[in-house]
Amino acid sequence: MSKAITRTVLILLLIAFGLGLDAKVTISKIEYFPGEDFVQLHMQTDKILPIPDIFYPEKDNLKRLVMRVKDAQFQVASPVMTFDSPVVQGLKVQAGADYADVEILLKGEANYRVFTNQTGLYIEFPVLKGLAAAPAPPVLPAPAPRAAQPAAGEPVSLRDVRLASQEPGRIRFELALSRETDYHVIPIEQEPVRLAIDLKNAQSRRISKAVNLQNVKGIRGGNNSNGIYRVVFDLSYLKHFAVQAKGSMLQVEFFDGPQPEAAPPALAAAAAPVTAAATESDPPVAAGEPQPQPAAQEVAAPAPAAENPVRLQPARAFFGPEKSRAEEETAQTAPAAEKPAAEVDFQKKTVDEGRPQYSGEPYDFSFKNADISNILKFIAKVSGLNMVINPNVTGKFTCELVQVPWDQALEIMLKVNGLDMIQEGNILRIGRVEDLAQEAKRRQELREAREQEGNLEVSTRTLSYAKVGDVQAILKKQMSPRGELVIDARTNTLIISEVPERIKVIDGLIDTLDAANPQVQIEARIVETSSEALNTFGIQWGMSGVANSSYGNQTNLIFPSSVKFGGVVDSTNNPMGYVVNVPTADSVVFPKLNLGNIAGTFNLDVALSALSSKGKARIISSPRTVTQNNMPAEITQGERIPIQTNQNNTITTQYINAALELKITPQITARGSVIMLVDIKNDIADFSKPVNGMPTIKTETAKTTVMANDGGTIVIGGLYKVNEDRSNTGVPILSKIPLLGSLFKNSRRYGKTQELMIFVTPRIIK
Repeated sequence: MSKAITRTVLILLLIAFGLGLDAKVTISKIEYFPGEDFVQLHMQTDKILPIPDIFYPEKDNLKRLVMRVKDAQFQVASPVMTFDSPVVQGLKVQAGADYADVEILLKGEANYRVFTNQTGLYIEFPVLKGLAAAPAPPVLPAPAPRAAQPAAGEPVSLRDVRLASQEPGRIRFELALSRETDYHVIPIEQEPVRLAIDLKNAQSRRISKAVNLQNVKGIRGGNNSNGIYRVVFDLSYLKHFAVQAKGSMLQVEFFDGPQPEAAPPALAAAAAPVTAAATESDPPVAAGEPQPQPAAQEVAAPAPAAENPVRLQPARAFFGPEKSRAEEETAQTAPAAEKPAAEVDFQKKTVDEGRPQYSGEPYDFSFKNADISNILKFIAKVSGLNMVINPNVTGKFTCELVQVPWDQALEIMLKVNGLDMIQEGNILRIGRVEDLAQEAKRRQELREAREQEGNLEVSTRTLSYAKVGDVQAILKKQMSPRGELVIDARTNTLIISEVPERIKVIDGLIDTLDAANPQVQIEARIVETSSEALNTFGIQWGMSGVANSSYGNQTNLIFPSSVKFGGVVDSTNNPMGYVVNVPTADSVVFPKLNLGNIAGTFNLDVALSALSSKGKARIISSPRTVTQNNMPAEITQGERIPIQTNQNNTITTQYINAALELKITPQITARGSVIMLVDIKNDIADFSKPVNGMPTIKTETAKTTVMANDGGTIVIGGLYKVNEDRSNTGVPILSKIPLLGSLFKNSRRYGKTQELMIFVTPRIIK
């Protein structure tokens, strides 16, 4: 019985274990959450899901992102979804055997943050605040139904302004609206040249974007009177333009040449000059009526203010500035938002223009002892701004200004009368300088008091890429006096205790600092080639002879009665050796001839030595390393030579590197190139030239700072060395005899060429 129970328990355990192995996380719903600064995709899960693998499947396409979720099954209503989002175009789910890929299509390159909790998996993208090129919509099968449009009674809002296309002499922008609406086009060809578009029944936030592309200098937008939202294109010139509505999308195109024949007839192209432009008093276009064609209009000047005579030029359409003075100064000094690598603008930018820039319409101002309050009311009328004047603003003003921008004239009037202004939205407050300064001081004190009395909020942030110790000093500078920052180096976590208003600032700063650092692969190639040639020639002459009676060839002389001669005479007076001995040490003997008579009384020997040799060698070293941006990397390959020294009967061994060393620090620039601090050393042990039994070290080094394109190769070092050696050894006088002199000397000719080249290739890992 016990054995049966044991078997049953084991079977149940095996079944449970098998089910546990097959258990997968279920993703039942995918939601999109919009936001002003961030948008989120939420994948609802039945239990906590680990952080998935995230990668870009295409090297040069950063608008296609894939999340590979392992051990997960999707039970969503549709595997394909599209979103009405400034960042995310849509997504598609593709299930595999052991994983599922969630392909996210973006409208532009964007950073992201991924985190999980009990409610599911989140991926967050920041909303890019700027003008970006609109990507081509992806082809997705079976798109999800469109989101519900706003009710007809709600005001139309401008959701996005983006660059749709750009060609030489032609540029097109798209205005994304919340729904369809009527519009009125107002071209203005006098200086400053502009194109204004009034959107009926529209209300949205102000925009002011610098463009500086072709003839478009910038785009501004803001609420005008009577429910009109006006979009103004600031231009350097206006030749041809076209405006066309496609549903809730309004296309605005500027071009230098004629309109293409294939263009839709609904486009309203204007080529004729416009002598004047409409003001805010232009009648709006009624619903259902055709869009008006641009036409020359003459608008009467506004009536003078109160009893003071004012002379004005014909009024032009005015669009008030979006930002206050403080915001403009901040915008001038703040760095521009980073653009994708293919769209980076490297035009010259002015950091500090040194004086304020005025964008108001120019007028003629003529005042004589005019009440300052009436003048301010008049400027409020022509500018379209709401103005609030403090009760203690009094005084008289006299001026004579010709064609001066109204905002410059306003600033002069305020300075002369000891006044200043504060812009809050579309309301301009005028007051005395000391009053506004006291008010600003009291507001600052009030903010500080609220921070002192508010409840502290404690939050934790675990960093993924940055070290908590590296960002601690930066974050502390942004914290209030009550704030406290504690780091946990073990888990790389920040513990923040701060007032809620500062928590948002700290979170945004952490998102910027805790960013993935791109990696760079560096490949260095060291190519060393050498060629060697040797030609030698030497000769040896040997001669011996004897004359005496024993050989039958006596001299017939009393003295000397016998003679012996030869190269060298030994102790027995026998000749030996060579008479002329000029061989070469590194040659081979060819040929060797021995000549003599039958009696052996005369012998002649000759030996020729010669050598001809050639050789070539090529050595290639190719070290590679991968490192993060602005982080040093080092790689060594070779051997270490032990060097022993004996001092005071003590033997010391020291190891010296005979290796190839590569030290490099890359820096990725905004345009996609790589600046490299390179230090290459190639030490080679030369055993052919030992010193005290130890080899010498031949060193080749290069240390420099260079810049190369992604994937490009640059030569950072080169050495070309030529070694030639010629020598001759011979018998004096005889070796100088023409033609016959070669029989009494040797010659040696040696030549060697060496060439060293160092190449470096950086590749950005995307």
